[in-house]
Amino acid sequence: MELESNQVRIQSTYSPNPNRQEDYTLFCHSHSVRTTVTAKPAVVSRWIYTVRHRHRFQLREGRLVVGLGVQWDPETPNVAATLQLCVG
Repeated sequence: MELESNQVRIQSTYSPNPNRQEDYTLFCHSHSVRTTVTAKPAVVSRWIYTVRHRHRFQLREGRLVVGLGVQWDPETPNVAATLQLCVG
């Protein structure tokens, strides 16, 4: 799948197991953002491990910035429908 406008392009990337996760890359001007979509806790754990390893020097120096976004399920109190993590 590929979605494109004048300035932004979203490209589906290879996923080793599409039943567990979907991977996308968003291109905006000269920047790119890699995205993983999953409902599997093991995929999230691996993502966190990978991020901690790739950014270990910034993490050790206290310079790693992590963003968190939550969308709540209006039908079920105290249950998150979507959890978004961003590292940079």
